Amino acid sequence: IRLQPGTPADFEETINETIARITKRRDFVIENLEASRIRQSRITWIPLIAGLSICGFLILNIALGLFGVLFYSISKRRAEIGLRRALGATRHEITRQFTLEIFAVALLGMLLAAILAVQFPLLEVIPLEADNFYWSILLTTVLISVLVLLCAFWPSRQAARVHPAKALHEE
Repeated sequence: IRLQPGTPADFEETINETIARITKRRDFVIENLEASRIRQSRITWIPLIAGLSICGFLILNIALGLFGVLFYSISKRRAEIGLRRALGATRHEITRQFTLEIFAVALLGMLLAAILAVQFPLLEVIPLEADNFYWSILLTTVLISVLVLLCAFWPSRQAARVHPAKALHEE
C-alpha cells in the first residue's frame, strides 16, 4: 500500500490493525519506503566507498614506494648520465631511456603475472567468469602501466637535468 508523503503514523497503525483483522495474521511488516530506500543505499554505498578508499590508499603507498625506488636507482647512475650527456645525449633522450627501461621491466613483470593469473579460470581453481576476469587483467595492466610511467617520469626528468661536468666530477 502506498501512502501520500506526510501521512500521519496513526493512519499506518489503523491500516496495520485492519490488515491483521482481515487476514487474522500478524506476520507482515509495514515499512516506510523512504527509510527502506535510504537503508538499502547505505548497504550498497558504504562498502563500496570503504573498498575504494582502501584501494586508493594502497595505490598511493605503492606509487610512493615505486617513486622512491626509481628515484634512488636513477640517482645511483649519475656518472652514466653525465657521461651520456657529455657525449651529446639530449635531456629528452635521457628521460626516454630511463622511462623506457623502467616500463620494460614493468611489462616483463606484468606479462609473468598475467601468465600465472590466466591459469585460475582455466584450471577452475576459483569459480570465475572468464570474460570479466580477462577484462580485469587488461584493466589492471593498463592502470599499472600508467602508474609506472607517472612514477618514472619525474625521476627520469630530474636525472636528465644533471649537468654533465657536475655529474662526472662527483664520481
